[in-house]
Amino acid sequence: MLLPVIEEFALARALIVLFKEWLSSTTKFTERYNALLVEQEGGTCVFHVLVGEDGTVLGRFNLVDLEYCTAELGYRVAQQVAGRGVANATVRELCRLAAARYGLRTLRAATTYDNVASQKVLTKAGFVPGWPGRARRPTRHPVSA
Repeated sequence: MLLPVIEEFALARALIVLFKEWLSSTTKFTERYNALLVEQEGGTCVFHVLVGEDGTVLGRFNLVDLEYCTAELGYRVAQQVAGRGVANATVRELCRLAAARYGLRTLRAATTYDNVASQKVLTKAGFVPGWPGRARRPTRHPVSA
């Protein structure tokens, strides 16, 4: 189930689960966590957590840099569900929510050249490659409800 991160606890839990290797100190985590909450409260981003039936955090799916009916989509799935279609289904659902709930018309997403799995996920969700000469940055035009 894709849930908006409304509770501070849910965001903290998702960050801890998905970024263990990056979070080298409590101070670093606290600073990043507080900055994300401020961004969400300011309306410039929307965080979602994918939660399994047993309550396990399976991924985070975000819309950031919201302005002029446009946003950047980012996501990360937990290692135990990678390659099982979780990203495909949830990215499609977030694209639907982007239009229906948040009024967005265009989404962008970025991948590196070697991240073939994410390129496939984004292509299946309707993104098309754009911005030649830079890192592969699929762009989805338009978002449909």
